[in-house]
Amino acid sequence: MSSELSLWKLIEELVSIIRLYAQLLRVIADIEEKTGKSFDDILKTELKPEGLLELSRRLPPEVFANLMTALLRISALAMRVSDPLKLSVKEKREMVAELEDISRGLETVVEKLKGLKS
Repeated sequence: MSSELSLWKLIEELVSIIRLYAQLLRVIADIEEKTGKSFDDILKTELKPEGLLELSRRLPPEVFANLMTALLRISALAMRVSDPLKLSVKEKREMVAELEDISRGLETVVEKLKGLKS
């Protein structure tokens, strides 16, 4: 191969990608199995304005604000990027950083929600 990435390393990276994709599908399937609904339907019903309004009444303002911030950031990112594979390397790395930051924010929301149930 003419690039610095050898064939075995490329295949090794492909294996990692396939495993990550399988993990994603496993989590989605588990959620669908537990709820009896498709993941798409869950997102559409749970994140519709009426559901979010109800959440705003039940959650502490700080937790709800953090949740909404994360949801809006995800939505804005999805609107900007229709096909992440077509992004430049720099854009992909920026997207990774943004997604990691969003996930940290959502982890904080989850921890606060767990604390509310205790």
